[in-house]
Amino acid sequence: FRGRTSSAGSLEEYLRFCLEVLHPEDYRALRQIFLLNDVRNAVEHVERDDPFYGPSFYGVEELHAIIDEPLPEIPFVGRYLTNRKEGIRVYPEMIPLDEAITLFYEELDLVEDSFIRSYFRFELELRNIATALELRSNAFPLEHRLIPLGSAYERLSTSEEPDWGLSEELPYLRGLLPLYEDPDLSAREDALDEA
Repeated sequence: FRGRTSSAGSLEEYLRFCLEVLHPEDYRALRQIFLLNDVRNAVEHVERDDPFYGPSFYGVEELHAIIDEPLPEIPFVGRYLTNRKEGIRVYPEMIPLDEAITLFYEELDLVEDSFIRSYFRFELELRNIATALELRSNAFPLEHRLIPLGSAYERLSTSEEPDWGLSEELPYLRGLLPLYEDPDLSAREDALDEA
């Protein structure tokens, strides 16, 4: 890919390249890694008319038709949006986007590709750990801010250990803990970029 442009290229260029060289089924599977952007778009773009966030698996038109025609990879979104209009919430203590993301993970088994399912399970663990680190560094409670699924969730929400008892499974966590102790957000972000 690098040989095709003078710079590393953008994500859009990379996706165009993948469209050219991958089998259509493989390209479709690759695009599924952006399903969380579709969840975000359903909550923020379809419901509130915020700007469309990309890249995404589905297009704007497909997402706007989601209530009438559920989309196979994210069938819960149409129900979620209909319920929101009727004032029904499954996780009312969560912010709307976190509630929709939780519903996505609850129905993750509907995603056919096993690699994509594994990718999102890993992403869930990282999401919860990163959220817990950030909240702890700012002295905010974790309650109702973590996605209540995944193997790390229980330890993150109950353990009093500095590493939540996760460092043995996730050795990189030991190196991240000191970075989150720095109260200077800019310095912390710079350190995280270098880590």
